[in-house]
Amino acid sequence: MHMANSREGVILHDYFSILGGGERVVGALADHLGWPIIAGFENMRFSKRGKGDVGYKGTKWVDQISTLNCYQGLVPLQIMSLVKGFRERSPSYVKGCSKALYSGTYAPLGVLKSPTPINIYYCHSPARFLYDQRDFYLSAIPFWQRPVLKWLIRKFQPLYEAALPMMDRIIANSENVRQRLLKYLGLDATVIYPPCDTKRFRWLGQSDFYLSTARLDPLKRVDRIVEAFKRMPDKKLVVVSGGSEEEKIRKAADGKDNIKVLGWVSESKLQELMGNCIATIYIPMDEDFGISPVESMAAGKPVIGVQEGGVLETLGSKETRITEKFLETPYGLLIKKMPEVGNIVRAVYWMTPQRALKMKNICTLRAQLFDNRIFIQTMLSELHCCPK
Repeated sequence: MHMANSREGVILHDYFSILGGGERVVGALADHLGWPIIAGFENMRFSKRGKGDVGYKGTKWVDQISTLNCYQGLVPLQIMSLVKGFRERSPSYVKGCSKALYSGTYAPLGVLKSPTPINIYYCHSPARFLYDQRDFYLSAIPFWQRPVLKWLIRKFQPLYEAALPMMDRIIANSENVRQRLLKYLGLDATVIYPPCDTKRFRWLGQSDFYLSTARLDPLKRVDRIVEAFKRMPDKKLVVVSGGSEEEKIRKAADGKDNIKVLGWVSESKLQELMGNCIATIYIPMDEDFGISPVESMAAGKPVIGVQEGGVLETLGSKETRITEKFLETPYGLLIKKMPEVGNIVRAVYWMTPQRALKMKNICTLRAQLFDNRIFIQTMLSELHCCPK
């Protein structure tokens, strides 16, 4: 049953290319509330996408213009077109609605001219190419592209910093992101963790491989996981997903019989792999939140993670035990920051099939704390108690 009609509210989100955490957030809310979704960058135009027409499986219009990640190849004209769309065209879409919920990096600029009485921002992270990862993005692109990125930052940052204080309410997807908002923008937020459809994953058995589901880009550090398994020919690794480093990862694994790089896989294949692996490995650099560990725990699979970012919030516990190289938690093992390949190797040997199996039930219980129904209940409470 929908708790609101389509005229009560509207959701604005950057664009849809993969079924990531941000897309799951707006999808879950749109399905429950019946609010329409507004997205930019369809055939280089600003467009309205209604419920049931969200493009979860990837949309050709993003593929055709290249990925929007700055370090993979700048597309400044497209990005500025997206910025202009949300600034100038979104008012016509939100007109007549009492509430607007913004999600993403560029969509919040719609608030600058928004006629809606109540504006709410669900922040997956302050724009990382503006703040904590600016140097990373600049160093990861060819030197001749760096002036273009600097130009984009100069154009975009003032608009972004003008838009966020205009929100009536800001919601952060983790305590980690809340701290970034405080540090870089001086804005506080309410923390509501993103949803995980825990029913999608279940324990199917225990095969003989470890699983990596992180997107293949430099911030996820999947290359270090592959390098670790190259040193462990007796251990098997399966890598699923794609991204800017897919070719690099495939080359690194070439000729290694114990490593399989599958690229993007179907939903049913992902569920099969998650349900049958020994454990998952997820070691991103200061991840905003990271839904992958929650999905792993929903399948009763512990996680080899890292002691930084949102991973500490999903896998941390009062029962965490500190060892020389790791933090042992009831749900897995956390490697120290900037994980070295040798530490990944030691963590994999520590996470034996027997140890992983003993963590099955507590992992499943932990995942329920991040279930869709918890997210919806908390968000409804936040939306309904957000007066002007």
